[in-house]
Amino acid sequence: MFRTLAGIWRHAIAPVGYDLLVGVAVVAMRGTLAHRLDTLRPKSGMTGYDAIRQNSLTALADYAARAIVLDIGSPDGEVSGAG
Repeated sequence: MFRTLAGIWRHAIAPVGYDLLVGVAVVAMRGTLAHRLDTLRPKSGMTGYDAIRQNSLTALADYAARAIVLDIGSPDGEVSGAG
């Protein structure tokens, strides 16, 4: 169990792919964007579209998140349907 910055106690049952800062869920997108990486956090300079989708949906369902910010630091990536 841990305490968020908003002062809400949570159970750490499964890792989430975003940071919760004062009621704002921050979904990080770093490096090259790729179709599938099977990880929730940016890894090896890449972020998967599957992770972005899952992290956004999880943040939407989080009662402690009052807003969602997409923190984008990506120079390029795969275009959907090209591959």
